[in-house]
Amino acid sequence: MSSSLLAVELDVIAAEEWIRKHVEPAGPIETTHDRPWATVMRVPIVGGVTWFKACAPVQAFEPRLTAQLYARWPDRVTEVVAVDEARRWLLLGDAGVAVGEQGNPPEAWLKALPLYAELQKGEAAHALEHIAHGVPDLRMAALPAGYERLLAGELPLATHEVNRLRDYAPRFTELCTALAQLGIRESAQCLPGAMGERTGKDFRNRDPSRLVCSCDRVDPAAVCTPSRGAARVRQGVCNHPSAGGRSDPRLSWRALPALTGDLLEPVPRGRR
Repeated sequence: MSSSLLAVELDVIAAEEWIRKHVEPAGPIETTHDRPWATVMRVPIVGGVTWFKACAPVQAFEPRLTAQLYARWPDRVTEVVAVDEARRWLLLGDAGVAVGEQGNPPEAWLKALPLYAELQKGEAAHALEHIAHGVPDLRMAALPAGYERLLAGELPLATHEVNRLRDYAPRFTELCTALAQLGIRESAQCLPGAMGERTGKDFRNRDPSRLVCSCDRVDPAAVCTPSRGAARVRQGVCNHPSAGGRSDPRLSWRALPALTGDLLEPVPRGRR
C-alpha cells in the first residue's frame, strides 16, 4: 500500500473553523490520536464532548459510510453531527465510556451483540452501494485477488517469508472456494472497536465497516473470555431472534487454526 494512502494532511486551522460551524467549543480543541489512517481531536462542548476525525485517503469511504449507518441505525452507532466527504472529515457525538474501561461486563455484550447482528444483516441490502463508494470488498469471491494484490506490494518480510506466502496462494484460493460452497451469507461487518455505553459502537478512531463473508449468527467466544461470562453471553445471544436460535458451526474462531495451520507451521530448514 502506498504511504500516501496512509497519511493525514490536516489543516488544523481550517478544521477548527469547520468544527465551529457546527458546535460551539467550551474549551481548547485537543488532538487525542494521530495515526497513519486518521487524526482525532477532542472538542469539549457545554454538557459533554464531540469528536472530530480526519481520515487518511485509505479511509476515504469512512465519512459517507458512517453517516449512512447513523441515518439507518441511529440507536446503535455514534451520532454524526456533521460530515465533509470531500475532505474526509467527521464530527461525532460521544458514545459514552468504553465498555472495556468498565471491566468488559457480559451484560454489555448481551445488549449490544443482538443489535449488532441486526445491523450486520440489514446492511447486506446496501452492499453493492458501499463497495461502489470504496468500502473494502472482502467477500469470499474477492479474497484471492486481494491476496495477489497483497503479494504484489512491498511487504516488511524476509524473502523466504514472502516466498512462503506466494506458495500458499493456491491453498488460500482452495479454502476460499470451500468456504463459499457452504453458502454462508455475506454481510456488512462493523468492527467491534471500542464499544460505548450509550451505543453499540464508538467510531471515533475505528474503521467502521468492511464487506465480508461471515456467518450471520454471532459466536460470543470471540469477544468474551470464559472468566468474563462467555457461556452466559453465548446462551443469551444464541437464543435471541436475530441469532436464529443457534450459532453457526461452519465458521468460528476455533476453526481458524485448522484452516491456516499449514501456513503457520515452522518453515522447513531447506526453504529458509
